Amino acid sequence: MELFKKRSKFYKELKARLKENRLQLGREIEPDVYEVINGAMSFNFDVKAAKREYDQTKSTVLMDKLIKNLELDFAAKYKLAVFHNAQRFLRALVMREEDVNESYIYTDFIDNLKQVIAFTTDDKKAYPLNAAYLKKWGVPKDVVFSVADKNMCDLFRKSELRVSQIAGEIKVVEFESNYEELAASLMMCSDFKNFVSQKLGSRFLVVAPSAETLLAVEDVTNDVIEIFGPLVVEEYKKAKSKLSTNVYLFSQTGISVAGRFQC
Repeated sequence: MELFKKRSKFYKELKARLKENRLQLGREIEPDVYEVINGAMSFNFDVKAAKREYDQTKSTVLMDKLIKNLELDFAAKYKLAVFHNAQRFLRALVMREEDVNESYIYTDFIDNLKQVIAFTTDDKKAYPLNAAYLKKWGVPKDVVFSVADKNMCDLFRKSELRVSQIAGEIKVVEFESNYEELAASLMMCSDFKNFVSQKLGSRFLVVAPSAETLLAVEDVTNDVIEIFGPLVVEEYKKAKSKLSTNVYLFSQTGISVAGRFQC
C-alpha cells in the first residue's frame, strides 16, 4: 500500500495525459511496464526511467516528452507501419531551414522555409518523419508529398476564414482553426492561393511569424504594410516555433519574398 501511494501521483498524471490523447492505461505487464490501449490495438510501454526522473523533478515537461515518445512509438509500430494505413496521418509542416534535420523528408518552399513531411494524431501536434520511411514504404517522395498536400487542403477547407478590414481600408483574411502547429502550414496547400485570391485579389501578401500564426493581406504599398511590422516582430520573438518576419507575395506567377520586418 505504501508503494502504491508513492507511485500514485505519477501514474494518475500519466493516466490523465493518456486520456487527453485518446489512449488508455491498461494492466501492468511487469513492474513499471504498462499496456497502453488505443481502440482495438495495444502495446507495452516501459516507464521505469521516466518515473524515476518524475519522482525527483515533478516536471510537466518530462511528462510532455513521455507522451510524445509514446505517440511516436505507437505510430511507428501501428499507424505508420504500412503506407496504406499511414496516409491519413501525413501532413506538410512548414519549418525554418535551421530547424530541419537532414534525416527528415523535406523539400524547399520559399526562402529559408522548408516543407517537411510529418505525421499527426490530432492535427494539433505534428512530428517530422525520418526519410527511412520512404524505403520502408517503398513509395516515391513525390507521392508522399502529394498525399500530405491533399490532407492539408482538407484541413484548409475546414478552417474558418474571417475577412475584415484594418484601419478602415486594408482587407485581411484571418485563419481560425484549432490546428496549432499546423496553422501556418496551411499556406503550402495547393488550394490556398486560388481560394484566398477570391477574397483578396490575384496578388496578396502573407505573414507567418510562427507555426501557429497566419495572416493574408491584400496587396498594398510598403508604407501601408509597415503597420503590421510591430505585431509580426513581437509574435516572432515570443513564439516557441518561430518561422519568419518575411512578407510573402502570392501571385499568378508563384510566391516570392516581398519584404522583411527587422527584429
